[in-house]
Amino acid sequence: MPRRLRYHPSAMPLGDRTRELWSRAREEALYAKGHVLGLEHRPPPAEAPLRRFVYGAALPFHVLRRVLAVPEARQAYMRVMTWQLLTMIPVGFVVAWISLNADDDDHHGFAHALAIGSAIFSALSIAEWIIVALSREYHDHLSYAAAALTGAPHAPPNTPPRVHLDVGWLWTKGKRKVRSLLLVALAVPVCFLLDLVPGAGHWLYAVGIGLWTFYWLSVFALANSDLAWHAPLAPQEPFFLRATTRVSRLPVVGAPFLLYNPIARRVTVSVHHACQSFEEAPWEGAGLAFVRTIFGIPGLYLLTRPLMPVAATHALLSRRSPGATLPPPPPPPQQPTQLTS
Repeated sequence: MPRRLRYHPSAMPLGDRTRELWSRAREEALYAKGHVLGLEHRPPPAEAPLRRFVYGAALPFHVLRRVLAVPEARQAYMRVMTWQLLTMIPVGFVVAWISLNADDDDHHGFAHALAIGSAIFSALSIAEWIIVALSREYHDHLSYAAAALTGAPHAPPNTPPRVHLDVGWLWTKGKRKVRSLLLVALAVPVCFLLDLVPGAGHWLYAVGIGLWTFYWLSVFALANSDLAWHAPLAPQEPFFLRATTRVSRLPVVGAPFLLYNPIARRVTVSVHHACQSFEEAPWEGAGLAFVRTIFGIPGLYLLTRPLMPVAATHALLSRRSPGATLPPPPPPPQQPTQLTS
């Protein structure tokens, strides 16, 4: 019986391949446009990684549209964000005035402008974190309201929001920052091997550290949701530990990993649940991390901080409960028309 020939895209004429690629690119662009404009709310299929990335990146904006569509939720969101942002403005003016008057030589070059901009950015970042530390309970209440409006499970706040300094929360955030630094540092020994490649070692080292850092940004973007810490399956070691474990079984080459693996396990044991949740929704987590990085500018971070936990919950629900759809905003109420005689 003659063997059946399989059709391969490379066998297509160049013109047909170009038209097919253009058609696919147009479909992806229309899908992304639908999410950006809020016309599309359905989670994409599991075999469409680019659409899953777009869906994850668009989730905070879908949640925001749902909040702004309800008058009570919109008023609460705008009230909190307005007074928080207005608190940051005087800090910027003060730092700008100090920076402009600190230089006695009266230089006005690019370096001077860059120094002023850096000082203002740093001061606003510090002021933003002070505001978050003092009034984060208002963000918790906004997150709960957004979760209720979009049908996401979220633990209700225990007390009414108030402005106060939560020392316990600051201590927890400090420990998490130290843990994040240790997690990023885990890649240094492995990326050092890339640095030994002749000619391209420095580039490979930079790319490796960058991808590793973005991986943890994606993990912790999903970890904003309580669902990330309650995976449906028993937690397993992250993919990189599974890989280094296999490498450690090789003779000679695996010897360094016999020392590396126990250290890596000890550093990562507290985030195995979050790492497993990322492996459930890697592209959605990468999309969320992308938006979180872009909106890391002081002020914009405040606007999106209450939305990120709800967006992360919907990203995980789209993988754990296929078919779950983020509800679109309700249509605006129509004004009754008056009949004239």
